[in-house]
Amino acid sequence: MTEKIRVLVVDDSMVMRRVVSDILAGEPDLDVQPPAAGGSLALARLDAGPIDVIVLDVEMPGMSGIDVLSELRQRKPAPVVIMFSASTQKAASITLEALSLGASDYVTKPSNTGSAAASVELIRTQLLPKVRALGRRTQARLATPSSPPASSPASLPPPAPASPSRTSSRSESRSESRSDSSSPWPTNPPTQASSTRASSTTVGATRAASGVYPQRTPSGSFGTSSTSTSSPAAPSMRASGIDVLAIGTSTGGPNALGLLLRDLPSTLAVPIVIVQHMPPLFTKMLAERLTATTPVPVDEVAHGQTLVAGRAYLAPGDQHMVLVRAGGQVIAQLNKDPPEQSCRPSVDVLFRSVAATYGGRTLAVVLTGMGQDGLVGCQAVRAVGGQIVVQDEASSVVWGMPGFVARAGLADAIKPLPEIASEILRRLRGGASLLPGSKAG
Repeated sequence: MTEKIRVLVVDDSMVMRRVVSDILAGEPDLDVQPPAAGGSLALARLDAGPIDVIVLDVEMPGMSGIDVLSELRQRKPAPVVIMFSASTQKAASITLEALSLGASDYVTKPSNTGSAAASVELIRTQLLPKVRALGRRTQARLATPSSPPASSPASLPPPAPASPSRTSSRSESRSESRSDSSSPWPTNPPTQASSTRASSTTVGATRAASGVYPQRTPSGSFGTSSTSTSSPAAPSMRASGIDVLAIGTSTGGPNALGLLLRDLPSTLAVPIVIVQHMPPLFTKMLAERLTATTPVPVDEVAHGQTLVAGRAYLAPGDQHMVLVRAGGQVIAQLNKDPPEQSCRPSVDVLFRSVAATYGGRTLAVVLTGMGQDGLVGCQAVRAVGGQIVVQDEASSVVWGMPGFVARAGLADAIKPLPEIASEILRRLRGGASLLPGSKAG
């Protein structure tokens, strides 16, 4: 019999504690602990016995959610944390900081739902899948303690140094952000030793995985590739070059995007388009945070915006992003068509439009995330001869989205997160690479 997932709800609101605890307690596979009214009591509960998942309020008097996370970083092993955030600018900022400090995911508190029943259903549909997916991963990790948690901040590589090609105003802005002691992401340039340690840690965890998945071969046929190998996959023979980089991600994505973009130069001769499953306001703040902490400028894309090489464009929350050609340029369009895979923005929607617009000169990357959004989009990319790289299971917070693509045999390469940037650059060198006169390293 599968062990129940032990869950602790932490919230200073008595009503919210009761509602969330009651929702979770109704599930037979969850063992819901007595809820905690604050951070100090939550830590005391952890001292009393093991917890797999903490549902943690962002803003609390006394010991805040951020304070609790800071304490949890000192505990080995630490439970998975899902932040429970209000849909406000302040809460969004704190939530992004919490994700960078080790929280695995978040759920926004319901507002303006029209009824208590609708609020309960919203919490149920958003929270339960995340508690289950992350709780099972925690239990699996505890069963094999030699493998560190993929989402542990200690295993993440530091940011890349600033690109000298930035304008002075951007350099000053980014310098101020990086010197701010409250910045949640590491700011020291990587050393060869630290990069080697991070890579070997993740590859070591990868080699502990036992899954073998179909993988594309140069001829376009299927072979098998174990995630335990770290050698590069053979490049696709269908595409002679790359004109766009499309990225899809969900749970664990904000940190994964930060790490990936830090290892890419701002001089890429292709645009980057991104779907990260997030609500409105959160995507805008994520774009600003990525711009301030990586060499790649990131825009929350606007309707009708023209794509420019060397920039990244993030789909806004609650809007699909599609690409179209207009007068020799490629522009982004936004719409509120029905969600796909319960997602808006949807990776499938973006990837299909990228495949239609760029054809075989597409490179699609699927990072950590729940569900299977991106699978249909990758089928479209594959159909036109594009290339696909996915994050491996060991370095993913949840191996849902990349796992579905890998198991379908659509991936040209299955890579640990620290190796994906170099894999992207390797494939870009087959065609459009860097802007004239620039270097990858």
